Amino acid sequence: RVTSLYEENHSALVRVKAVYPPREEEDVPQVVIGTGFFISREGLIITNASIVYQPLRVWVEHDNIAYSADVLGLDERANIAFLRTHTLPESFNFFHLADRADLPKVGGFVLRLSMPLEFDPSPNLGIVTGFESRFGERFFPCTYIRTNVPAGPGDGGSAYLDLTGRLLGIQVGSLPDVGSSYILPARAALR
Repeated sequence: RVTSLYEENHSALVRVKAVYPPREEEDVPQVVIGTGFFISREGLIITNASIVYQPLRVWVEHDNIAYSADVLGLDERANIAFLRTHTLPESFNFFHLADRADLPKVGGFVLRLSMPLEFDPSPNLGIVTGFESRFGERFFPCTYIRTNVPAGPGDGGSAYLDLTGRLLGIQVGSLPDVGSSYILPARAALR
């Protein structure tokens, strides 16, 4: 099932790159890399706001081809941003942001599809480990889904699916000390 879900959906993923001015002690501009995914046939992409917050330039890579993109809007608190490419790839898939109130069950399988570092689209299987509306002193804008899928460089903005192929949401945070990641549910991203 994981193999077929990967084959059906990996073409919806993009690598998001944003260039920022050099830090004071350096002369080289900083490039931030993350994952994003198409949510419409018109080229609308969702990713993390932390990747594309006030950059000098943003672009996405799909099948090793770069496409310039604009930031249409972002929500820092939820850590999501919406982009649109100037031109579309010849062939790509997209996920539907469905307005479903039900959340997956604890112990249910989740499949993360991401673009870590400079690697090709990569699947990672895990389970739902809980739900939180806050962590420590930080309150979330809604109930987040916690998984046991660890987050690495470039995984921010990844798509999470259940094994029926339904989009559960977008990775918006991580807890590296316990190898966990937080997902903003698709319903909340749609709203």
